[in-house]
Amino acid sequence: SPFKSAYMAVAADRGFVRLWDAHAKTAGAQFLEHKAPATALHFSPINALLLASAGLDKQVCFYDVREKRAVKRIRAQEPLLGTCFLSDGNGVAAGSTVGSLLYYDLRATAAGPLHAFAAHTPKPVFCMASSCVPHSVKAARAGGRP
Repeated sequence: SPFKSAYMAVAADRGFVRLWDAHAKTAGAQFLEHKAPATALHFSPINALLLASAGLDKQVCFYDVREKRAVKRIRAQEPLLGTCFLSDGNGVAAGSTVGSLLYYDLRATAAGPLHAFAAHTPKPVFCMASSCVPHSVKAARAGGRP
């Protein structure tokens, strides 16, 4: 976490997400929101309490790490491999198994993604990175080559 340097998170093939405290050397909360492998994690750059996970169950799930509970869920149309908060903390990107890069505004997720890009169709999008410029996301396919 950018706010708590000792916090780490793990995404598992069994679909769970677990928090760890490296200083205390203990496992923290475990979340069971995903119904398929959880594939990616990202801590919010502006909210010390918020963690996001993506999964092959076509969901991005959000967790309050202090309250140890799920607080929001986004349903996508495709299995997801990656997720990334944008630098403003209001946007989140998700990469899919079929090469889509999906951009959501967390303040209005009911209507689906604000933008859907064919980033690497039909190659999967595993990793995204947000630049310091709000609403800017870069995607990379397997092997890290854009």
